[in-house]
Amino acid sequence: HFTGLRICAAVDRTFKQVVIFGIRVRRQDLARPREVAAMREHLRAIGSGEQAADLLPATWPWEQYAVLPIANDLEQFYRITLEPEQFSEEVLRLRGLWPDFTLHFGQTGAQPRAPVKALSRWHLALALAAGAITGVVTSRSGRVLVLKGDTYKDKVPKTEFTEDEDGNVFETRILTDRFVPRIRAWDMTPGSSYLGCALTISSDATTPAAHETTSNTDARSQDALFELGRVVLTHSVQSLLENNSLDVMQYLRRHATGDWGEISNDDWDSNQQALSAEGRLFSGYDIDAGDETRLWIITEVDRSVTTIMLPSDY
Repeated sequence: HFTGLRICAAVDRTFKQVVIFGIRVRRQDLARPREVAAMREHLRAIGSGEQAADLLPATWPWEQYAVLPIANDLEQFYRITLEPEQFSEEVLRLRGLWPDFTLHFGQTGAQPRAPVKALSRWHLALALAAGAITGVVTSRSGRVLVLKGDTYKDKVPKTEFTEDEDGNVFETRILTDRFVPRIRAWDMTPGSSYLGCALTISSDATTPAAHETTSNTDARSQDALFELGRVVLTHSVQSLLENNSLDVMQYLRRHATGDWGEISNDDWDSNQQALSAEGRLFSGYDIDAGDETRLWIITEVDRSVTTIMLPSDY
């Protein structure tokens, strides 16, 4: 779709980039096939390194391009850098670097406006994940939490295998960007049994939404046979905790002191061996929490994480 192509090497040769100039024409006005083939071969030779493109001249020696006026208004125009002359013109025109001074200064101490009505659960989660609601928050029931929300970008890998007619197998790895919200709350309620504990809520599949214990609990007493590491609760267990249907600490204390609960003899013997051989520790307890009758506690081999879950969460 272009004619009169000129290929020049960029000034910065770090990435071996080139600058291509051309005139856009209609299909019926294209050059002859021989000229097109010759230009295509020239481009291929430069791309493969067989030929070197000429340096971009400081002064244009050829006929200058005529820029035709546009019929419609220019909707978007971006420029990353400004020449000193252009920068000086903008400063004189705006009387500064920004057209609206209040957008960049004078915002300290400004109080955000409260919402007109109560936020729905969806809007509340969105505001928390965006970091719009942070700091100390006190509920009507008297619960005090220190909130911090954030959203970061992660990549989700996906592998696809395809086979051609000759039997050759091709592997394609696709990395898709995904925005992962994460909300952390520090329980500072006076007299709470979870005082000093941090609650983490995230949609990251590799980081389960958890109630992460950061304080020294009774389970980390001198009677503990091993380090629990970071204590993590699944969504289901957390729901039972919030409904006061389950007391996790008593089972966590039993797990830390070597009381593996109601498990098979083989699992019990495996745990005893894992205490000295650095294996994974597993406990199972009978509970009475509504429809739930079993609770599992698993400590990883490196003693970095202890997960409390229901069998349905595994």
